[in-house]
Amino acid sequence: MVGLGVARAALDELSGMASGRISVTGAPALADRPLAQVEIAKAEAALRSARAFFYESIEQAWGHVLAGDAVPAQVTNLLRLSSTHATRVAADVARTAQMLSGMSGVCNDSPLARCVNDAQVVTQHAFMGDVTYQNAGAMFFGKPPLPGYL
Repeated sequence: MVGLGVARAALDELSGMASGRISVTGAPALADRPLAQVEIAKAEAALRSARAFFYESIEQAWGHVLAGDAVPAQVTNLLRLSSTHATRVAADVARTAQMLSGMSGVCNDSPLARCVNDAQVVTQHAFMGDVTYQNAGAMFFGKPPLPGYL
C-alpha cells in the first residue's frame, strides 16, 4: 500500500536528520530529546502494527483465492478495515514525523512535507472513509453492511 511506504519514508527521513541538525534555539538535537524518542517509537510501533494487520488480511483472502474458494464476507470485511486503518495510521505517522522535524518539515522542498501530502491523499479515497469503520462495526455485530461495501 502506498500510504505505508510513504510513512516509512517519513520515519526514515526524520531518523536521518535527527542527529545532525542543530536547532537555531539552542535546543538539543532531535535524537537527544526524550519526547521525540517516545513519539518516534510510538509511530514506529503504530506503522508496523497497521502493516501487519494489512498483510495478514491480504494473506487470509489470498488463501481463499488460491484454494479456488470465494472470499468470505468476514474476510473481505477485514481486508477493507485493515486497508482503511493502514491508510489512516500511515497519514498520522507521516504527520508525526513532520511535527517532530520542526520548521524544516513544513518547507515546500521538504521531503517530509511531500510525505504528509502523499499520505493524506490516500485517506481521501472513497474506500478509505469513515463509513468503512461503520460497515466493519456493523458486520462485527452481525448486522449487514451498507450496499456496495462487500
